[in-house]
Amino acid sequence: MPFELFQRHVCTPAEHAELAGLPEAERTAGLLRLWTLKEAYTKALGQGLRLGFTEFGFDAGSGGLLAPDGTPATRGEWAFTTRRVLGRYLLSVACHDVGLDTSRDTAAHTMLDEGFMGTIAGLLGPG
Repeated sequence: MPFELFQRHVCTPAEHAELAGLPEAERTAGLLRLWTLKEAYTKALGQGLRLGFTEFGFDAGSGGLLAPDGTPATRGEWAFTTRRVLGRYLLSVACHDVGLDTSRDTAAHTMLDEGFMGTIAGLLGPG
């Protein structure tokens, strides 16, 4: 997965800056990790590949969800992890903690992360 080919489609500006400073092997591994995290998150939201991967990012250290400018985009209601499976596969998981609320509300507008949606709304402007 060549970094130069995919970074425009996968990375936010903050992620690109972070990955660009790494040696090639680490950069490729970092890009693959981001790809799997972003797929896990967009699938957990029910959006799949419809949600642009450059519209949100992940912190390399904590794995937390970030706005495109690199600022935190959640309040801790999402958890993410990436693991190597069978020494060959990379698996990323996105888990949304709905807290103690026992409602069965699964409507998209109530399940979307408020911090993330606030950031996206701010990017889109009024209207």
